Amino acid sequence: MEEQAYTIEGTALGSADDARLKNYVYAMYILYLCTFFFGFTIFIGVMLAYIKRNEMRGTPYAAHVEYLIATFWISLPIAIVGVILSLILIGFLVLGILGLWFVYRCLKGLIRLNDNKPL
Repeated sequence: MEEQAYTIEGTALGSADDARLKNYVYAMYILYLCTFFFGFTIFIGVMLAYIKRNEMRGTPYAAHVEYLIATFWISLPIAIVGVILSLILIGFLVLGILGLWFVYRCLKGLIRLNDNKPL
């Protein structure tokens, strides 16, 4: 199976810099998924995404970073509503559905990243 090389603005990606950027995106996805065990790692992941956002521009990883940032901002208000609604028990259903959606988005992103595909 042949590795797909990306070219952005005449620059071939596949170098050590490309591998470094890809590792940052892997770390972001892992930090997001670790939220289920530690609770706060999503905040570290989204901070890393915002910090590396400009550096990722023009690379195949830019879409992944935007995807992760969007996942955070969509998840946050739904999680807050779910926690509040947990007082009347329906919030547990909201949080469960949110958790499934969250895992789906992270796994989809990880698979596409591993296959060297943008989102």
